[in-house]
Amino acid sequence: MGTTTGTPSSDIRAAIRPDMAEIPEPEAIKNAKISADALVGVPVISERMRIGRPIRIGIEAELGRTQYASWIRYTLEALRHALGKKNVQVFYLDGRGLSVALQNSEIDFFIANSHTFALQQSKTTVEQLATFLPVDALRAEEAQAGVLFMKKGALEGNMLARNDAGGSTSATTVATQRAVTSDGTATVFTSTGSRVSERQNLQHLIESLKEGGIVAVERTSLGGWLAPLALLQREGLSAQAAGRRTTFTNGDERAVLDAVLSGEAVLGILPACSLERFQEAGVVDVKRDLVIVDPQLADGLACAHSTPTYPGWAFGTTAKTDPLLKKNIGSLLFSMNADRYGGQWQFPALNRSIYDLFYELKMGPYEHLATWSLHRFMRENSEALALIIFLTFVVISYAVSLSVLVRRKTQQLRDALHDRDLVEAEAAQSRQHIANLERTGIVGQMSTIIAHELKQPLSAISNYANSLHRRTKNDKFDKESFIWALTEIANEAERASRIVDRVRSYAKHDYPPRTVTDLSVVIGNSITTFRRSRQTNAEIVVRVNPGSMAEVDAWEIELAVLNLLKNAADAISGVEKPRIEVSLVARDAKTWALSVGDNGPYISDEQLALFFKPLQTTKGAKGMGLGLSIVANIAERHAGRVTVERNGTAGVRFTITFPRLPGETEKPIEDAMLPPRMTVYEGNPKPAKSAGMLDAQIRSEVDRAAERDHPSERSDRTPGEDTPVTIHSRGFSRMLDRLEGKS
Repeated sequence: MGTTTGTPSSDIRAAIRPDMAEIPEPEAIKNAKISADALVGVPVISERMRIGRPIRIGIEAELGRTQYASWIRYTLEALRHALGKKNVQVFYLDGRGLSVALQNSEIDFFIANSHTFALQQSKTTVEQLATFLPVDALRAEEAQAGVLFMKKGALEGNMLARNDAGGSTSATTVATQRAVTSDGTATVFTSTGSRVSERQNLQHLIESLKEGGIVAVERTSLGGWLAPLALLQREGLSAQAAGRRTTFTNGDERAVLDAVLSGEAVLGILPACSLERFQEAGVVDVKRDLVIVDPQLADGLACAHSTPTYPGWAFGTTAKTDPLLKKNIGSLLFSMNADRYGGQWQFPALNRSIYDLFYELKMGPYEHLATWSLHRFMRENSEALALIIFLTFVVISYAVSLSVLVRRKTQQLRDALHDRDLVEAEAAQSRQHIANLERTGIVGQMSTIIAHELKQPLSAISNYANSLHRRTKNDKFDKESFIWALTEIANEAERASRIVDRVRSYAKHDYPPRTVTDLSVVIGNSITTFRRSRQTNAEIVVRVNPGSMAEVDAWEIELAVLNLLKNAADAISGVEKPRIEVSLVARDAKTWALSVGDNGPYISDEQLALFFKPLQTTKGAKGMGLGLSIVANIAERHAGRVTVERNGTAGVRFTITFPRLPGETEKPIEDAMLPPRMTVYEGNPKPAKSAGMLDAQIRSEVDRAAERDHPSERSDRTPGEDTPVTIHSRGFSRMLDRLEGKS
């Protein structure tokens, strides 16, 4: 200590406060000439501001060797013009000297590159007043970059030499060059002119580099080394390998260009805009002599460059500087506007890209990441380690309990299979029980039709026998009449037998084939049976046209209609002015729609949903829940379906659809789809003493209704024609009249 200044304390002060003798003013700054008219716009503040001592400004000496050195001289002259020359002291410092000066508050303001400012910001409390925006950039955040270049043909010759030495890569693939055309676009060519990818170009370049194959300015330069180093590292060349292959020229940019042009180095690295400055000076023709590696075109920096862009220089200050002085200096910086000296000061730019660069290179605040330590490894990977420990514990626990779980699950599986067999057996019994109930329900609901159909032939047999008995007692024996009556008795007995056989086969699901039938007759039979067997005061409105043909099982359709009529009668029990509507219309050329509606009470959505579910009923204890399910099955067997909807504001309407079979004498479809002729039956008829008397009563009611609806047709119709009757009622009446007429 004391060898430099004579005393240890003086050496210490010299270390923390370097003077001009230690780092001379760069020649580029000293030789820059600033015109007086360029300072006219800079306000003078020394007259209205009391300055207690000269402000001290530290300048990173490296900036004096760049193409924008004249801007530093202009900034200093503007400050001297505004504050007075005696009030401004300037110190040119290297990186270490700037750091010591800031830590010991030996300077008030400083001008440094953006990465130097970021390093100081991570160590001390400094602020950025402004950021330099060069004339070659559009934004202060995109003011700097690095350019990688090589001599045209250098890569091809290098790779061909490697092939001659035993390499296996073809010249067509590796002799890759990329150039920037006059319009600014980038093109990549091989030696044969074929295009290759930019990424392949850069990778081949890295593969060709050897010791001394790279030449750069200096290690502390942002655009001249740090930014290109991050680019090379992203392409697989480590920082250590790149350092071994690089020769530095200690800030001499011209030496970098000469080394590439002479062939001493394959790849040159310079700050962006340096090649343009050499081209303006006539040193090199970039388009003719050089190839720019991986040029970046989609940003705001006009100069050729290969790396991402970074913010410009920073004008900073310390936290201890007088706030009023900061404000005045900031206003002075923003008033400086002289593009002829390189640019202007702008508002502070974000340094996020600089910190990203530090992270990639593991330097500055991220320098600790370059070396491995157990503590940092545990801290950075604590979540992953915890997850690994947890997974290990889970695996061990699973391995220990696996055998127990397998044994337990096997027993559970056996029990489940046994339970499944029991459930399937119970389900089979339930299905069988439901099938029996359905079959029983079908036979039960057919009882009314069976009773009526059997009653007619039995009544006919009884009447024929009684008539023969009376004629015998009265000695009015007529052989022809006896033979005719006995024949009819035999026929009626055979007919009753067929009815019984039909019911038995139906109960066995032995369905007879369908035949072409007039639906008006089937519907008429259903209504006649319903009126004779059902006590109801409802008015029945029938809209059916004769000759409505379809291929159906008349027995099943009659059962379905009768079932719907019974449901309607139950629904309107107790309703004032009860009414049932039955209609058959042609929905289209291929489909019949048979509807049965009533004006019963309002039905909710929940009740509608239960209509067609087996064993679900809305009649309470009186219903079995099978009627509508059977109707749906009948509709399905006839290739149709049954639907239900609300009948306006009261009651519901059931509609059965099934295929339509046009008859030979049927009207055109346009006429068939018109509303059919309406027949109205009054309330419940009085019970008749015999089938013949009941038929007569029904015929008279139908005639009266027809006369009301169609008075012009009354005289043309035969009495009883088109009246809904059963299969036997009319024939039985004619035979009885004939037999009595012979008495």
